[in-house]
Amino acid sequence: MATYFSGVRVSVSNFGPVRRAELVAGDLTAVIGPNNVGKSWLASLIYAVHNLVFFHLPNFVKGALSEVGVRLCAGAGAECLRENLHEVEKVALERSKALAGEALKRELESVLGTSDFVTYGEEEAAVEASAPSLEVSFKALLPRGERPRVEVNIPSSLVKRAVEDVEWVAFSARGATLGFKGLLPMRRSVYIPAERIALLTAFYGVVEALVRLYGVSQLVREELPRQFFKPSLSLYAADVINLIRSGAVERVGGHFGDIGAALLDGDVAVEGGTMAVVYEHASGLRLPAALASSGVAQVAGLLLGLMVRRGDLAVVEEPEINLHANRQVQVAELLAREARRRPLFVTTHSDLVVMKLAHLYAKGEVESLRLYYLHDGELEDLPVDRSGGVPEIKSISSVIEELSGEALELYAKLQRGVR
Repeated sequence: MATYFSGVRVSVSNFGPVRRAELVAGDLTAVIGPNNVGKSWLASLIYAVHNLVFFHLPNFVKGALSEVGVRLCAGAGAECLRENLHEVEKVALERSKALAGEALKRELESVLGTSDFVTYGEEEAAVEASAPSLEVSFKALLPRGERPRVEVNIPSSLVKRAVEDVEWVAFSARGATLGFKGLLPMRRSVYIPAERIALLTAFYGVVEALVRLYGVSQLVREELPRQFFKPSLSLYAADVINLIRSGAVERVGGHFGDIGAALLDGDVAVEGGTMAVVYEHASGLRLPAALASSGVAQVAGLLLGLMVRRGDLAVVEEPEINLHANRQVQVAELLAREARRRPLFVTTHSDLVVMKLAHLYAKGEVESLRLYYLHDGELEDLPVDRSGGVPEIKSISSVIEELSGEALELYAKLQRGVR
């Protein structure tokens, strides 16, 4: 069964390092490419587009229900909203037109840490997206130094879904209170950055050092943390810390079955009543997670991130960081399993991860897989066939060819020396 995000189309031009990209999301979408080509920018865009479409737009529609209810339905029930469906649709479009641009900008800033989204030398970036599951679409222009301009298409079907979602209402001249059945959930993505390892190994130490150096009063100034923490890391840290504080986490690996234990060579636990994270090796050895290997720390960070808002889109940067080849293949298996319960958008440098995902797709363990190659500012589709075949990834094959040529030269020199 396809996830709600499968089939979402996104096209973008002149967005940071990304000159041009068009993609269609699957249950699991992966982008591979060399260093410093804009994979994180593309991941940030997917995060922001998701939150605009699946959180803010439904919220605008529900806000329209309240506005129309207070104005036209005081003392009446939910039936009044059904009778004024056209007015609700009109107000929803007005609210979207007024608020969507700022919402998109805030979402992008929250992960990128900048309000300049335009490719160097260009004047504006452009984004288009459509989501079949909600039948909504939007077009956005992001001019340098100006407010974004967004045109949103909200169909009658979405407004009807919002009205049908109303379980009870209380309208009066003073305001509106609505209860919902949950038929139109407001979904927010979780962003799992490549720097997640810092949360377990260095985050608290860095915060402590900053407090000692600058003092708490200076640390809360907005500009100072941005000099030391990527915004996406701060977002991720807040998500994971809130998850731990909620008491929902006792043993991390157990939530992911045998694959979690295999990746960790044991498990990671949160000590009851504290926020202390402990690594438990399969041998029985226990030690603070901060003292575990870098591979364990990054896998634990990945698993903790995947436990946040399970069911909503997870954007994962470089799941293979610090992992040996056998663990990279296992992390692909983890992603395939997770894609059965939530959509995933993944960036990677690993051809092993891409190849294993293609094989899992061929085996039917991933229902919908889309692979892309980002290079030289453009996104290229990597079609996957049902035999698990993937087109050549040029940035990797060129390195293999170079090494092969070097090996042949060395062998030829050796042969000449023998003669």
